[in-house]
Amino acid sequence: MREHFRVYYEPMDSPIKNRYSVLIEKQNILKNEFPSDSFLISYDLILFVCEQNTLGLEVNVKNLFLSASHSYSAVRHHYLGLLDAGFIRSEFKPNNKKTKLIFATQKSYALIERVLSC
Repeated sequence: MREHFRVYYEPMDSPIKNRYSVLIEKQNILKNEFPSDSFLISYDLILFVCEQNTLGLEVNVKNLFLSASHSYSAVRHHYLGLLDAGFIRSEFKPNNKKTKLIFATQKSYALIERVLSC
């Protein structure tokens, strides 16, 4: 075998292994919690809503859909799944019944805290 085709593997040191295990643990939390297989879209939506709500900014359906870099149909599918699962709630704006505002629920904040704590 020629020298340049050899592959050498060095054992990973402990800090790198720990980082990977933390990422895998976070991924498993998200996989188990969300109603859909492609959980990253749901997580993107929840992070946006929680961040905006925490900052005191309004989130309407249009802003939510524009915040994600995914297709309209994918965002709609995950948005409806998050509503059904109780991660977010929607209300009509008091002075404008055409605009729906989106709010994160305690379930969303609890999930983010669980992900941050591992």
